[in-house]
Amino acid sequence: MSELVVYLHVPEDSRIPIRLFLANDPDIPRQDPRLFKFELFRKPANFGDLAIDQFWMKPATIYGTESNSLNHFSLIDCFWSLYLRARDAREDDLNVDATVKTCILACLLPEMRKNGSKSIFKDQRPRKNWEKSIASEDSTKAQHGMDLNTMLKCSMLKKMSMYKFYNSTKALLGRPEYGNEVGDTYDVFTQYLFGNACEHFRRAPLECLNAIIKKWRDKMNRVGRRSGKETEKTVLDIFSYEARAAVHRCYAFVWDVLLPLLKEKFSLSDESEMFNRLWHFDHMIEATKVTDRYHLFHGHVFALHPATTLFVSTETGRLLVAQAIKASPSDQTSGTAFRRFLQGYCVAVCEYENHISTVADQRKIQPTLRSTEQITYEDDNRVVNLFKQLHLNSRVD
Repeated sequence: MSELVVYLHVPEDSRIPIRLFLANDPDIPRQDPRLFKFELFRKPANFGDLAIDQFWMKPATIYGTESNSLNHFSLIDCFWSLYLRARDAREDDLNVDATVKTCILACLLPEMRKNGSKSIFKDQRPRKNWEKSIASEDSTKAQHGMDLNTMLKCSMLKKMSMYKFYNSTKALLGRPEYGNEVGDTYDVFTQYLFGNACEHFRRAPLECLNAIIKKWRDKMNRVGRRSGKETEKTVLDIFSYEARAAVHRCYAFVWDVLLPLLKEKFSLSDESEMFNRLWHFDHMIEATKVTDRYHLFHGHVFALHPATTLFVSTETGRLLVAQAIKASPSDQTSGTAFRRFLQGYCVAVCEYENHISTVADQRKIQPTLRSTEQITYEDDNRVVNLFKQLHLNSRVD
């Protein structure tokens, strides 16, 4: 494993190409405000018989939860610069209000309720040594033939469509439905927090952001732990959820630009590119005649979710990843390999939910799908092509 510092240069003029520089490159335009520094890690990784060149960012630097928040702010600033570049190119379907809101919410994440998003956005690591506790639990389960690898082996020939995966994990990972009282309070707070922020942000981003942070802190101070304002607390939790999703959106959008440049710079194989694309993108599935547009993984990113740690810690999980990556478009039979990956990953998500519920010593939330026997392949009469349908939309919504 090696640490890697890279610089992404994003000129606002869309006629000038985006460039990637390494730390020791003498041509780095260091004084350009559209130069963004990122700290990456790189290592060779084996998935079955497939050798992958894996890149990633340390999660704490992405969420701004430690003193080193370089990646957090670089991701947001780069996301905004990519929007300005797209605007300069006069690309259609650019939603400036949604883009501004994404930037503001992502910047607010370090200010949010520390455990607020976790009550909705299930991606917490319940213990500092939770990987060890998982290993210990798996050892106990292994004595009874119930470890995750065994569960994956039992289901590895089953398949799951993308829409079935979306629905099957929604109860565990998606945002809950709320009543009218919460919805009305949310609307009032949205107006209070943002107001004319979109116009203000375009004119003076830092001034606008500071004003919104002040509003957020004032609200947090009034809704204390013992204030009894449960509806308001729920709304703050929802905003914490949205802030985390906003960071993921910035993250995935930047990786969409970063990955092709990394491939060129380090001569990555097609399989390595496909793996990192699967791992780091927020896969948006476009609308069809029978389904609306949806996030395959509910605003999560595979690389950042602890269920992935569970999944790839097993021999069968790594094999399923390799089969999905190696399947070329011409060799795929209605996306069979990728559907098997989704089936297996859904099992890992259920196991993850079981673990955090056990650790939290709470009543278990019964998911829509609990066992591998309940998970079946549902034919949606569409030819699924991983390399065409599973990609990040190149435009900012």
